[in-house]
Amino acid sequence: MSKTILILSLLFFFTLSDRASARTVNEMIYLVPAGKVSKPLIDMVRTKLPDALPITIKIIPNKELSLPESAYDAQRKQYNAEILAGKIAEQVELYVQDEWALVITEADIFAPDKDFIFGYADPKKKVCIVALARLRNEFLGGKPDDRAFRERILKMTIYELGRIWGIDDCSKISCVMHGPAILSDIDKKKNRFCIECRDKLLYRYTKPLINVPLKKIA
Repeated sequence: MSKTILILSLLFFFTLSDRASARTVNEMIYLVPAGKVSKPLIDMVRTKLPDALPITIKIIPNKELSLPESAYDAQRKQYNAEILAGKIAEQVELYVQDEWALVITEADIFAPDKDFIFGYADPKKKVCIVALARLRNEFLGGKPDDRAFRERILKMTIYELGRIWGIDDCSKISCVMHGPAILSDIDKKKNRFCIECRDKLLYRYTKPLINVPLKKIA
């Protein structure tokens, strides 16, 4: 079998259905609490995340890091996500190409062009952030819903990882890569990639072509 046919066969295999096999890759995610974050929430992300991805990755818990004062905007009472990502990148020291930092923080964050954001991704710095504050119903005076809160954390974690891996926002409302503007946008999403976004992610690992073990995902 020629190399071209083999590559096309693999690509066809990865696009069969939502139940395609997950590829084991060398991606290494450092799970970084920034400021005080509940350990059960960190453990939830560490244990639930692998089941929701079409690739099998290594997740390494990182020690808690302090929120840098230089990223805090006292007038807005929020943290600048761009500055925060840069400072975290300096502390985690991501030197290897396939290492990334996933930052979980209770802080409320913003981007220069937005009043607030639920998360942030910087592919160049290899850091993404999930901000928990606005994922809670209580932030806007609603009733607590722990189940919904945890589901939102997982969805935003997958979304921000997808962004640092080069996957653009998806127009499909149900796809985890659909960019959220308000809380209800997150609730409408599933915690899975649509077929097209999943295939974009898997395509990253078809070059160079290597033999890797596969696992089935539900």
